[in-house]
Amino acid sequence: MSGAGQEIGGCGAFLGGFAGLKVEDTVLKDDETEKVVEMHVPLGVIGGICPWNFPLLMAVWKIGESIMTGNTIVIKTSPFTPLVTNMWAELVADHIPKGVVNILSGGNAAGAWLVDHPDIAKISFTGSIATGKKIQAAAAKTLKRVTLELGGNDAALVLDDADPKKVAGEILGHAMANSGQVCIAVKRCFVPRAKYDDYIQAFKAAAGEQKVGDGFAEGVTMGPLNNKMQFDRVCELLEDAKAR
Repeated sequence: MSGAGQEIGGCGAFLGGFAGLKVEDTVLKDDETEKVVEMHVPLGVIGGICPWNFPLLMAVWKIGESIMTGNTIVIKTSPFTPLVTNMWAELVADHIPKGVVNILSGGNAAGAWLVDHPDIAKISFTGSIATGKKIQAAAAKTLKRVTLELGGNDAALVLDDADPKKVAGEILGHAMANSGQVCIAVKRCFVPRAKYDDYIQAFKAAAGEQKVGDGFAEGVTMGPLNNKMQFDRVCELLEDAKAR
């Protein structure tokens, strides 16, 4: 299945999962002197700021969680990938009460407007660390609640008893899924010295089996990068790696 097919399938799976969850009060204490109940009270309007790497799946995660907890939401799409989320909104418009899910297209200014708006109770952001820091600082002015899902420098650990030929392909898959455009992709690998040479050869062989081509074509495992900015960034990393 193509990456696009996996994303759409994931949207259905997650929305089905959210629909099956129940948000219920929890009685923490109930005796002759007192009763303590933990309640999950809706916040109001949630602002969801989404990235371009999985534009619809990231939106659906935020939408499902917001609706099931009694909130409404304004989704701000990435300026690189607004169309798929807007199309989804058109398809489900007759099944969701008006005003519950709202899609806002625009650039950085639209995201900043959401963060600054006094009627937005919470911001859920998926994106870069640099932007996450700006959002956290800006949200402090209105004491918004903030959830930040940011990039990382995720490592894979190859243990002494691992078969290099087996794990190299798996690690490559986790590193290069969606053309490497995944926040939790493997970015570093620690290998025992005794297995280093075998692992490198196995990793090179697995990389050579990748099928590069049109991202819309079935069977292609390495399609194009999403935008010129990302392409330039990856080129910088490659040149840095060569220089070192």
